Amino acid sequence: MTLHYNISNPNSKCNWVMDSLKNGWSDDSNHYWGFIQDNDRLIRNHQDQFEDFYFWDMPYYGRYGVVDEHYWRVSKNGIHPTKIISRPTDRFEKWNVNIKGWYKQGEEILVCPSSNTMSYWCTSQHERVWTEQTIAELSKHTDRPIRVRSKPRTGKTSGPIAQKELGLPSVQEDIQNAFAVVTSVSLVAVEAITNGVPVFCDSLSFASPISSTDISSINNPTYSDQRLKWLSHLAYCQFTEREMSNGIAYETWRTYA
Repeated sequence: MTLHYNISNPNSKCNWVMDSLKNGWSDDSNHYWGFIQDNDRLIRNHQDQFEDFYFWDMPYYGRYGVVDEHYWRVSKNGIHPTKIISRPTDRFEKWNVNIKGWYKQGEEILVCPSSNTMSYWCTSQHERVWTEQTIAELSKHTDRPIRVRSKPRTGKTSGPIAQKELGLPSVQEDIQNAFAVVTSVSLVAVEAITNGVPVFCDSLSFASPISSTDISSINNPTYSDQRLKWLSHLAYCQFTEREMSNGIAYETWRTYA
């Protein structure tokens, strides 16, 4: 097994994951955490050579610093799973998340760019360029107001922790008047879909199985009836460090992959 550590920062979250995998993952595979260091090039090489790899990153639910026992997501041979695999509901039920009915009275289109690294990976575009081109394309197909919600960032943190530090509205607050959320692969899609707001996303997004990937149909979103199946699948694609260390993550993944 090849574990790609963050060699420039021994205290990196990447290394928490790699140390845990070293104790409890049992196959001969390559593991990466996020697009740090040279990971993007190495992962591209695996794809070009049709070699297996695992990609770990921030979870779909239970982010570090937000819940007591945090998770890390995993996908095999891609940055996200893009197909739904039928799995039990037990891991999702532990999230204690209520799936709200689809909300169809929202007025605005909320555009949520992904980070630069994710934007480049999926679209070969800088976050700013993706945002500008997405707004221009949306404007061709809808008269609804369009608003941008950039990922909250400070010098050291991003996401929900940065949002709180900066005193910005939460995702739940920002989507209250949203008719739809448009993103490439942002994790905001989980919050939107569980709160009843449909999503338009990139084909490489984890949300693509129950969302639209064609923003020309922005006025006709997908209101999927597969949300519980989708969320149950995602819950089996993320694990705690304890589950990685004691072998539960590996055995669960091998059983339900």
